[in-house]
Amino acid sequence: MPSCTKFLRQLLYLLILTPSLLAAQDEDQHVQTDQVYKDNIRTVQFYNSGIINSYPLISFNNGERVTLRFDELNSRPKDYQFTVVHCDANWQPSQLLKSEYIDGMFSDYFPGYTMSTGTLKSYVHYKLDFPTQNMRLKMSGNYILKVYTENEKTPVITRRFYVYENSASVAAEIIRPGYAKYADSKQQINFSVTTDLSIPNPFTDVKVIVRQNWRSDNEIRDLKPKLIENKTLNYYYDEENLMEGGNEFRAFDITDVRYRGIGVRYFTSDSLFQATLFDDEDRSPNVYTKYIDQDGQYTVNTKQGTTPYTEADYIWVYFRLKTLPEEGSEVYVYGALTNWLLDRRFKMVFAPKEGEFQAAFLLKQGYYDYQYVTVNAAGEVSASALEGSHWETENNYTILVYLRPTGQNYDILIGKGSFNSQLK
Repeated sequence: MPSCTKFLRQLLYLLILTPSLLAAQDEDQHVQTDQVYKDNIRTVQFYNSGIINSYPLISFNNGERVTLRFDELNSRPKDYQFTVVHCDANWQPSQLLKSEYIDGMFSDYFPGYTMSTGTLKSYVHYKLDFPTQNMRLKMSGNYILKVYTENEKTPVITRRFYVYENSASVAAEIIRPGYAKYADSKQQINFSVTTDLSIPNPFTDVKVIVRQNWRSDNEIRDLKPKLIENKTLNYYYDEENLMEGGNEFRAFDITDVRYRGIGVRYFTSDSLFQATLFDDEDRSPNVYTKYIDQDGQYTVNTKQGTTPYTEADYIWVYFRLKTLPEEGSEVYVYGALTNWLLDRRFKMVFAPKEGEFQAAFLLKQGYYDYQYVTVNAAGEVSASALEGSHWETENNYTILVYLRPTGQNYDILIGKGSFNSQLK
């Protein structure tokens, strides 16, 4: 097996040859997705303020805010600016003027920055809480937060967030599917939406989205009410509302470089610390095993300081997956650590001599969930190919309910519901 230093050189060489996802894109693409457009910007976290590992989902006009945090490696502090863009339920920019959904300034500067302290890898840490005193929102719906230095059309970060009203309530149950062919691997999400709002045509005016563990790549869209009873829209289907149960996430703990945490085989140090994880295997043939995970999220933390966001160091983390490749298929590490994207930086490389996939990623100290996904020649993404899928798996589900007001060309978010597959 090659040394960590030799393997790192090989990996960096391959990454240089691989087309980057960080290339410039047009403004519509910026608006539609969560992206980072500079390679030295890392550990982007976006959540409901004060609730670590929560989703960027806040109540309209209720004092709630979202928090954005990120690091910029090996850089001098910058005067970052930000703005927001209102989008429809499909993440296309709404045909609205900024004055129609923003109260106050249309753009503003970050309040400041903090330098890293006591770390081998230097970085600048930025934090923003939104809405601010200078910029507030006039309506609910989908929004994109855009971070940039000079021109908002060339952002360095784009992040989706959601502002909901309490105009609709959602009830749901997650059960084992009734069809035998799905009973062992999928979960069925039955739900209903109740509202006092006047909706002339619920089949076209209302859109619902079902999301598992905040992933957007496998979310359920375009469901129509199966039955309407008074003020309640029922979405009870046999197949259209099924999702793969998946498996509990794998995990590793690099909060303390003096001791081996969960999943860590050993630590070494050179110019930076390096953590080699225990070898992973294909879990698809295994039976379900229950254990507590973070549903794909990660938590920044360090035992070498008291302020994790500026005292946690960056560590090279080495992954090994003992499995053989399938022709035309690629393997990626996946989860919140990759922004729930198929990021080319997190693609694994097959080493024929060792008979395994290998990868190394520079990650901030903390506790991480992750899984392996495959992408076949047709571009189909699968987590179950290497992780397996079980109806018993614990998953968090979020149901979002949108309404297009009569005569308008934009969507508002009138309600949401959050549910756990193992909590009744």
